[in-house]
Amino acid sequence: DHFRALANDTNCPPNLGAEAFFALGDTHLLAESEPADPLRKFRDATVAFSKIVLLFPTNALVPRAWGRIGDCYLQQASLAPDSKHYDSAIEAYQKALAPELKADVGTRSQAELGLGLALERQARLKKPPERPAAFQAALDRYLNIVYGRNLAEDEQADPFWIKEAGLAAAQLAEEQRQWAVAAKLYDRLAATLPALRPLMEKKLERARQQMAAETN
Repeated sequence: DHFRALANDTNCPPNLGAEAFFALGDTHLLAESEPADPLRKFRDATVAFSKIVLLFPTNALVPRAWGRIGDCYLQQASLAPDSKHYDSAIEAYQKALAPELKADVGTRSQAELGLGLALERQARLKKPPERPAAFQAALDRYLNIVYGRNLAEDEQADPFWIKEAGLAAAQLAEEQRQWAVAAKLYDRLAATLPALRPLMEKKLERARQQMAAETN
């Protein structure tokens, strides 16, 4: 209620108003789901985040708001699989990645990962002949993060997003029996994230064994 009152106060400074709408959206997402309408909190959050885009188009929170909107549609699609929800999530993540918004690397990585997840899950709703290309499109999004393809010259990758994208990419690569891709990912994660090295080395060995078995 406090966030809503602040956001709707016409005397509130614009920057503070944008922050209030963002906090309101996050608060909706933290709320318990209503048994009778489990998607409602995601719709309410989407409305709050959309206010930032509509009322404060030049605010630095706009790309983050688009990312959160994408998350809301992705969650709705997970609870009630619908290609339209995935389409909306994909569109929101793409807007977060728009160069003119100049989002920071963390926001771009979050949107890139969300885009990959939306594409991957949407691919599972497609007919079998259409799935390989759709899965590859999702994999490419994950790889953009893992290999730093989404970084500017002066930017450093966030280890958290490397981990999340790397594990998602490796799982998808294994599922598609792209063992060479999976092996390269495990090697990269082991080198980049020392805490994961023991687990990644085990997965790397398994991927190499699978590669050798299929080659023979």
